[in-house]
Amino acid sequence: MNFRVNPAGGEPVYQQLVWQVKRAVARGDLLPDERLPSVRELAAELLINPNTIAKAYREMEREGLIYTQPGRGVFVRADRPTELTEAARERILGELIERVVVEARLLGVSKDQLTGLFGTLVAGFGVDGADSGSKQRPRESNEGDAT
Repeated sequence: MNFRVNPAGGEPVYQQLVWQVKRAVARGDLLPDERLPSVRELAAELLINPNTIAKAYREMEREGLIYTQPGRGVFVRADRPTELTEAARERILGELIERVVVEARLLGVSKDQLTGLFGTLVAGFGVDGADSGSKQRPRESNEGDAT
């Protein structure tokens, strides 16, 4: 996986890395138990402070997205813990979707445009339901890659 960061962007670099890993896992570009680059490897590749990489990895480990095996590396977790209730998941997703709707409204995006875009994005992630977690990699696409 090729990570890219924009130190001059409005979002902290560690959060950019967290988002990229989450996106890659959701799309199937990173598979369960797949090894991520070491802190040193990634810091050297991106020319950023290793502490920034370590902070991103700590955040993802706390969220249950990755795990560390001392001496072996950092890996994508296969069995994401789901401690949240359905109501809590719906509340969190509702808040995130509300933010998108507000931003779309301020950008002058119509309801039809937003609905179409949302449908396209959901289809691109292969989201059919809670049990659609396929372990096959989707077709390659750079469309919509954001850093």
